[in-house]
Amino acid sequence: MKNNSFGFEQQMEMSFERAWEPSPNRPRRQTRHQRAAWWFTQMRMAVERAWAPEPPEARPEQTYMALPGRKSSH
Repeated sequence: MKNNSFGFEQQMEMSFERAWEPSPNRPRRQTRHQRAAWWFTQMRMAVERAWAPEPPEARPEQTYMALPGRKSSH
């Protein structure tokens, strides 16, 4: 294998055998439940702030007017 910019002349090895252990200096990660609760709180606030448009004005009612001397077709 060619010498690359890192100076390695052989292939690097990675091991996945060791289980991940949290670092005592790192803050604890949120749990799935906490992230879901945060998300749904955000969505509820978005729904509460959403603008609800006014329904369109109803069309005027169409009525039939009987005129004297005319035969009704209705």
